[in-house]
Amino acid sequence: MKPGKRTRMIDVALAAETTEATLRAFDEAAGRVDAIELRLDLMQEFDLQRLIEARPCPVVVTNRPVREGGTFAGGESDRTRHLREALDLGAEYVDIEEDAVGMLGGVSSTRLIVSHHDFSAMPEDIDSLRLRLEERGTGAIKLAGMAARPEDALTALGLYESTPLAAISIAMGEHGVASRILALRHSNCLLTYCALDTRGVVAPGQISVGAIRDVYRAEGIGGATKAVGVVSRDPISDTLMSDVNAGLRDGGIDAVAVPLRIARPNEIRLMALFDGGYDGFWLMDGMVGMADAVFASFSDGMLEATLAAALDDALSAAALHLG
Repeated sequence: MKPGKRTRMIDVALAAETTEATLRAFDEAAGRVDAIELRLDLMQEFDLQRLIEARPCPVVVTNRPVREGGTFAGGESDRTRHLREALDLGAEYVDIEEDAVGMLGGVSSTRLIVSHHDFSAMPEDIDSLRLRLEERGTGAIKLAGMAARPEDALTALGLYESTPLAAISIAMGEHGVASRILALRHSNCLLTYCALDTRGVVAPGQISVGAIRDVYRAEGIGGATKAVGVVSRDPISDTLMSDVNAGLRDGGIDAVAVPLRIARPNEIRLMALFDGGYDGFWLMDGMVGMADAVFASFSDGMLEATLAAALDDALSAAALHLG
């Protein structure tokens, strides 16, 4: 990764359909995010010069084709022309698919995010894909695949460990939410995407800027932050996640709790998640509160579980295990 490149940015992906709506979204996002993604393929019309001149923070300009989950159905020359124009106008980054990089000509690769998207599954051979992306540029690489289970989020996060470049690696969908949060533990994470609000989600599993800032406390996540999974067979509310993360912070524990939707957790599966990067788990068994939760972790390969009669007891158990 090149020295001085800004990383760990919170990027809001906009779904506004017009120039005027995007400018209003700029005002709403200003001061709340570090970067903004302009999805030209989702817009009915756009004045690119006006938008780039009015940007309140760095922008990533994207014009995603249908073949990779976008809506642009025209010719490649028309599609990439807008990306080249964005660079000429001063956009900090453009997101370009790996098979279209050559169509941008001799632009600086440091301003390119070379990407691959799969809305059906996680790529089977992440390492081969990583090498392909790295060969096409030295700016940043991006992988987005659809998660089928919580373990797929760990697959996505593994990309940060294997590349020297700035990267974006996302497991999309409900089971990939953890990848959007835990990415911020990696110094070469260029950015993580969120939505301006819950109505403006442009990719499955995307959470709002309010949630990533207030529920998951993104500004406090770093390389030493522990990962705790809140395991439940039922959906886990933002209210519960906010309470757990507030408790961790107030207890002086450098950890972030993320939701893990697992119907039947068992020791073997928890051990696999532990080996993949989690430090502990709250086992909710479908509960909506913490009253009957169990905090579980591993020591020397052995499962240790503590029944938590209340949130404070659960946090005490977490502190004991997480140090």
